[in-house]
Amino acid sequence: MCGIVGILAFDPRVEVDGARVIVTHGDLLCTRDRRYQAFRRAVRGPAVRAIADAIPAGALAAIAGRARDASKAETARKAYEDMGLDAGRVRRLLLRGDADALVCGHVHWGVRHRMAVDGRERDVFVLGAWEDGANWLERAGGKWRFVKEGGA
Repeated sequence: MCGIVGILAFDPRVEVDGARVIVTHGDLLCTRDRRYQAFRRAVRGPAVRAIADAIPAGALAAIAGRARDASKAETARKAYEDMGLDAGRVRRLLLRGDADALVCGHVHWGVRHRMAVDGRERDVFVLGAWEDGANWLERAGGKWRFVKEGGA
């Protein structure tokens, strides 16, 4: 799916082996994590973007690394329930896209959920953390499977 990444900003719907799939980062699906949602709004706002544009790339990478370390520490302190996906929002995305599945990251758990939406069972996949090794989802012959770099 790497060849379609540039398209995803405009239309997160793709077809994979006959399945209609919504692909999203997942951060907007974690609505109970209020601190993260406030942080997200702030760092994506025009003031922070303007400051980031003025900082040399090397310094910006160092700042991002420290921010990622702080994020890991924050995540470790949070309750599991606070980082979960908003089922209502997931349902709306699946319905709006008439999708068979939703694939997201952000919460980094590497799990599959089944969800009845509008009388039809649909899949919700949350990819694992990249820090633990590259991982992705494959579909062939109508079956999904998680794949982790160096193993299955």
